Amino acid sequence: MPPPANVESCVSSFSYVSTEVDELRTVVQNGGFLDTGSAYYDLQSSIDKAQASCCSINTVIAEVDSDYVNGVINTITPKIQSALTLVASKKDDYNVFTRILVENRVKELEKSTTRLNTCLTNFTPDSKKSTLQSYIEAMNLAFSSTLSAYD
Repeated sequence: MPPPANVESCVSSFSYVSTEVDELRTVVQNGGFLDTGSAYYDLQSSIDKAQASCCSINTVIAEVDSDYVNGVINTITPKIQSALTLVASKKDDYNVFTRILVENRVKELEKSTTRLNTCLTNFTPDSKKSTLQSYIEAMNLAFSSTLSAYD
């Protein structure tokens, strides 16, 4: 049996997040600051859309559907970690003004990701929350490490 439409919509929204994380990694590695600013904006937008989609789920979902959601999050978590590690490693390539802008962008991404994670936690069955929590903690650590690099 296919997942309910609202679960499928939530999961589908992560494909855009994944694409934008890949784009951010590429642009941070190779692009100029203007390209990077655009990539941050696009990622922020995709996270906000995922949040809107996933927050439409207002009841606890079935375990099989939670496994489906967690599977996608399992795939995207290392991408986010890698992108944030790259952002941290590029700090010395930026002037002071750019560092401030990058730090602010990362803080905004962290806030959006936290809001999205809250939605995910709200509809995840208790039996699957520890798996989800491990992904959330991995992302939180990546955000903290990146922001610490810019302090």
